[in-house]
Amino acid sequence: MISEKVSVLIPMYNVEKYISRCIESVLCQTYTNIEIILVDDGSKDNTYEIALSYAKEDCRIKLFLKDNEKNVSKTRNFLLDKITGDYFVFIDSDDYIENNYIESLYNEITKHKADCAICNYKIELFSSKIHRLKKIKSFEKNNIDALKKIVLETFPSSFMLWNKIYKTSVLGDLKFNEECRYGEDFNFMVHFFTKCKKVCFFNQKLYHYYIRPGSEMHQGFSSKHIDFIKVLDKDINNEENPDAKNILACWTAFSAAGFLLEATFKHYNNGDDINYLKEIALKYEDIFIQNKRINKLYKNLYKIVKTLLIN
Repeated sequence: MISEKVSVLIPMYNVEKYISRCIESVLCQTYTNIEIILVDDGSKDNTYEIALSYAKEDCRIKLFLKDNEKNVSKTRNFLLDKITGDYFVFIDSDDYIENNYIESLYNEITKHKADCAICNYKIELFSSKIHRLKKIKSFEKNNIDALKKIVLETFPSSFMLWNKIYKTSVLGDLKFNEECRYGEDFNFMVHFFTKCKKVCFFNQKLYHYYIRPGSEMHQGFSSKHIDFIKVLDKDINNEENPDAKNILACWTAFSAAGFLLEATFKHYNNGDDINYLKEIALKYEDIFIQNKRINKLYKNLYKIVKTLLIN
């Protein structure tokens, strides 16, 4: 029996120190029917040349080069357009995976006849390894219950792109919202999940998430965060499913409050943006506070920000 193909999607930008580790972890997978789609987003270092050396040695690698548009959503859409596999996974170019990562995800998604399967992960902070992640029980749920579990109960740490395998046929015409220059993973995941019939999670830690100095993800507050909140607010207004609308509103209230705190620490001085964050935090406050599935810790954090910065 011929196995189904899995597309591995890896966007790259200035990761010459890490890209070999990433690619090699994919090449040594126990599940071998894969295509590895790499796109260099206009790197200014030797990232492309390093990736090219691997592409010359393994025909499963498809390497592309594009101009940097300072928009990760456009880069991810570029990758989606190249998929030929039955399933796909995302891997960040400074991270790496266990050699049974794809096989385990594939086995879970097919065993449960799911549209998305999720594994646990390990965090590595610079040179230190952190293994004490909260243990989450395995589950198999419909799309909305899975969203509630992931977004509300494990809030806010489990809606990344990279610890999941997605069924390509579910994707349809769904794309990353190119108005998002930050938080595109959450936005995409919510919309993908609403298209799913079933989502499953298993507790193996198969993905290594590496937090490196200078990573764009950890640059602190900027106008990108304002754009993200605006996209969320628009999504809430357009969302027809009341449960999904509630989930989006909860995350929007918490995000707006968190960004307000970050902006204050950074002495961000755009008064219109600050007032907008306050407005959005208050707009969805009641939905957030009244949701019984959200941990009290996050509700208390919101209340502290409200007391110090909004009132």
